[in-house]
Amino acid sequence: MKRKVYIETSVISYLTSRPSKNVIEAGHQQTTYLFWDRRREVDLVASELVVTECGGGDASAASKRLDALLGIPLLDITARSVELAKGLVAAGIVPLRATEDAIHISIATVHFVDLGVST
Repeated sequence: MKRKVYIETSVISYLTSRPSKNVIEAGHQQTTYLFWDRRREVDLVASELVVTECGGGDASAASKRLDALLGIPLLDITARSVELAKGLVAAGIVPLRATEDAIHISIATVHFVDLGVST
């Protein structure tokens, strides 16, 4: 049985963006490309939050991001995941400015999947 991996927005953004001249970002992109080449070794999942975030911004870039998500099953954002995210922020585990990250973490947690990030 393959591992399930939740793909959050930065994975898709690094995958579809123009190659960066910034060394650190270029490294994140390269790591993402290597992961993406091996994606069939795991079962990828995302959420409606990822779709919403990927659909924002420049229309052309958003289209590329959304195309990369095609065929990836979406996990539900449950009341339990929202409450867990609130708890992560309230406890100071995740800073208030990163509330959406807390939601990504909680969605992966309540669905018992690994969290795939590129940062």
